[in-house]
Amino acid sequence: MRHLVRTAWVCLAVVCWAQLAGATLFVEESFDYNEGLLLNGLDGGTGWAGAWTANSHPNFPQDIQAGNLADYPGLVNAGNHARLWACGNGSVYSRAERVFQDPIADSGQTVWWGFQMAAYGAKRGPADLLLPGSDTAVFSMTSDQPTAISFLGTKVADGDPSYTPHLFLVEIAMSDDPGPETATCYVDPDLSLDPSAWTGTPGSFTADPTTGLTGLKWDGARAGTSMQADLYFDEIRFATTWQEAVGASAGDDIIPEPTTVALLALGGLGALLRRRRRA
Repeated sequence: MRHLVRTAWVCLAVVCWAQLAGATLFVEESFDYNEGLLLNGLDGGTGWAGAWTANSHPNFPQDIQAGNLADYPGLVNAGNHARLWACGNGSVYSRAERVFQDPIADSGQTVWWGFQMAAYGAKRGPADLLLPGSDTAVFSMTSDQPTAISFLGTKVADGDPSYTPHLFLVEIAMSDDPGPETATCYVDPDLSLDPSAWTGTPGSFTADPTTGLTGLKWDGARAGTSMQADLYFDEIRFATTWQEAVGASAGDDIIPEPTTVALLALGGLGALLRRRRRA
């Protein structure tokens, strides 16, 4: 019996360790900066190779706004949030970009990308959110009124004059070959449920097989003679688990991770074996 108990504890401890070791937060940006600062040159967060590079029309600066973009059940908030303007007149456009410290390699792993965004005001031409390392715009804000937010060509949400924020969780299955990456976008998912219960929008894009995904870029006005798109961003994260992509491993509003389940099972098994030994 003593040998059985020892073996059970060792086996479950290995499971727990494997789950913990496999969880990784690659990149995080909560815009924990003072209100009113220009985004250009700010270098907070983790997992980035350098500071934000941001430029825009002088009347529409990319800057930091006070407060969290919005409270969302299960999403961990910190700092303030960023406001990105886009105002194109044929020659002037807006852009904000930042490079990852370590590219997310096309290595066969699943990557979760979480962020909050509110959008309104695209009048003509696209405003795109890209992951450099691919030529495909993952999200596009098109000329529909109110602003239509599309994920790899499929509309997934609307912007509105009140700048209603959405939580976007994107599951990216990196293919480990030159072929396309499979991606699924979940808009405002219920974080108290397992992802298998979420409704997602599928799509695909091709990452550079040699470099993988290398950063994040907001391209505010690629075309058009009169275009203005107002966006707010908050809580950008790239991770190997969706829990980390919303800033938490487990919590009151989030289902337990496999690690938590394993620990509970470990305690339960130990109690069961002690009961059998007493019998």
